[in-house]
Amino acid sequence: MIRIFPVLVLAAVSSACSSGSVAGDTPEKTFDNLRDVAKRKDWKTAFTAMDPEQREIMISFFFRAVELVAMYDETARRKLEDIRSRHEVVEAKTAAVDMATLRRAAEESLANVKDLAALFADMVGHSDYTEKMNPFARFGEIMPRDLKIEGDRASVGIGGGGDVDEVCFVRRNGLWYLVLKEPT
Repeated sequence: MIRIFPVLVLAAVSSACSSGSVAGDTPEKTFDNLRDVAKRKDWKTAFTAMDPEQREIMISFFFRAVELVAMYDETARRKLEDIRSRHEVVEAKTAAVDMATLRRAAEESLANVKDLAALFADMVGHSDYTEKMNPFARFGEIMPRDLKIEGDRASVGIGGGGDVDEVCFVRRNGLWYLVLKEPT
């Protein structure tokens, strides 16, 4: 879960096109847009970088990661409860063990949410508050490397030193969106 969180967050924030969408015509463009939107802290626009077919799953993962950090900080926990209440996020009763179950759990948890982009923006703002888990603070320093494109899927290495991870993309209707890394 710890290694998944930064990748999910990066995936979730990739954006910046003036059209209001961050998905670019190449994986590099989408990644560059991520850097731009992170500098502006425009998280509602960042939401548009996520693969439309995985947005609920990604937000659900992100929410769970924020919950883990809030367990150890009373102020953060209260702020998270406020976000949960305002957006009507419910506790999923389904334990995620595979992608299909994860999708059902995300749909269950987010069924009453009226504005997923606003929920995402509030959660990112919450991670700004906690600072213990804010991967955006240094995003401008991240340099992508080792881009690999195979058909409608791509990945790029990120990180520094010996700690390298991947951000994954999928092409839909000519635009590249960030997706969850497929299990290996």
